[in-house]
Amino acid sequence: MSLKYFSAPRIPLVIHLARWIFFNYLFFYASAACQPPDSPEGGSYKPEQTRYLPGDKVAYSCKDRLTRIGKEIRICQTTGKWTGSIPFCDSPAKIRNPGASSDPNGQVANVVDGSPSTCYRSRNNTGNNIKVYLDQPAAVNVIRIYLPKGKVKFKVNIVQKKYPVTSAPCTSYERDLEENQWTTLECQNNEGPADYIYIEDSSSKSNILAVCEIEVYVKDDVWCKNSPELFIPNGRLEVSRDKATLRCLEGFKARDNTRLVCEKNSWAGPNLQCEEILCDANVGNETFVGGEWQIEGNARKLSVGTKRKLVCRSNYYIEGKPQLVTCFKNGTWSRTSAICVENKSDKLDRLRIIAVAVGAVVILVVIILLGLTIYLIQKKRAREVVVIYKPGEDGYAPSSVTNTTGCSDSEYSTVYYDAMHNAPYPPTSSRPRPSPNLERGYSKPVDDCGSPTSTLVPKKLPTDLAFGSLKSSALYSSMK
Repeated sequence: MSLKYFSAPRIPLVIHLARWIFFNYLFFYASAACQPPDSPEGGSYKPEQTRYLPGDKVAYSCKDRLTRIGKEIRICQTTGKWTGSIPFCDSPAKIRNPGASSDPNGQVANVVDGSPSTCYRSRNNTGNNIKVYLDQPAAVNVIRIYLPKGKVKFKVNIVQKKYPVTSAPCTSYERDLEENQWTTLECQNNEGPADYIYIEDSSSKSNILAVCEIEVYVKDDVWCKNSPELFIPNGRLEVSRDKATLRCLEGFKARDNTRLVCEKNSWAGPNLQCEEILCDANVGNETFVGGEWQIEGNARKLSVGTKRKLVCRSNYYIEGKPQLVTCFKNGTWSRTSAICVENKSDKLDRLRIIAVAVGAVVILVVIILLGLTIYLIQKKRAREVVVIYKPGEDGYAPSSVTNTTGCSDSEYSTVYYDAMHNAPYPPTSSRPRPSPNLERGYSKPVDDCGSPTSTLVPKKLPTDLAFGSLKSSALYSSMK
């Protein structure tokens, strides 16, 4: 005999099983959630939610003086769609001139008085009937009758009195009612216009026909029997018999078109879409430096409901309020006067620093220019020209000079000019110093034996003549 022991499942297997259940839930259940259903014009449903899970129910109702035509309850399915179709909220047609085959108490007018608490009762016999006329001939869609409790059995015909008179069956009803209630009957043959409604007791034996109120609902010229079955992401339709209007969910708006129309008992119109509402990146009518509006929480888009808080940079402070804004349904931010204002004391300190820096730069430039000017002046003074007057060498004038004035050679003299670079003092003797090197040139001899009028002209010193010749020489030009 052997014993077998079963160990508990290992932890990894349990984790894999939990993951499998979770993802199957997301795929088959959570992903099949229904968005809010369409609603009838003039009506609503409860409960109102942004999201419905499979199995959730909504109950429709209509406003006063309107009647729900269609089923009251719709259920969210696992496919993400709702059961049935949208009911309509219609108003009854005007009816008049009620009549009855037997009216022992004169109560037939009670069937059109608008009060279900007042009723008509016929005699206890067979073939009892009631008829009511439409204010205008029309195709009958639905008849609603308020009946007292008890056994009832009748049929309804629609009659066109235009010659030849025609009668067509509309509907029939048989029930043992436990309480007073409204009964809604859809007319089958409702294509042609009718002039009046004929209600006849169809019991096989004597019976009392009791009716408290009658309402007749007819087709309009533009009329659709069923609502449009459209799935519009983030939107729903508000439907009447002749039109369907797009209503986008909170945080969304219609892109281009908003309406479908009924044409020949079918719906026609453009593609309807809802797009998300986003607020502008700028808060208010102007932008400013010194701070920014930071998004609160984990929001990645500026969608409806997003909050932003003003945060200022260093050296700035907040002026105005509130500091927190919210993106509204119309795509605008909540009003605020908050801005980031620069600290004035810090601004003045920076201006002082800038002024000191600029002044220092200006002073430095002036000092540099002044030093450069002094340097150039000193350099110009250092490059002087010293002219030395010397008698002719070896007792004769240069060979290129000829005697044209009648003066003897001894009257001629030679002027030499020496360019001295950076000489601190002028020469003290007629002999040139060995250093610095001198560049020697020749100038025209001094002529004081000229014309007879020379006595009237003041004599020019040899240095004056030498400087005149020197300024026109190439050596002088190179020294400038």
